[in-house]
Amino acid sequence: ITVPGALTKRGGHRHLTTPLAHVEHVLDHPNESGVWDDLWAGQGD
Repeated sequence: ITVPGALTKRGGHRHLTTPLAHVEHVLDHPNESGVWDDLWAGQGD
């Protein structure tokens, strides 16, 4: 996973395609620990 502004292998830079308001909302409301536990438990399925 690369961040917006990162260089690409083909030249150029990554661009943020998600509206900034959505990004800010996600950053202000991180997942609770139970979500992460469920994601880790599903690894390898």
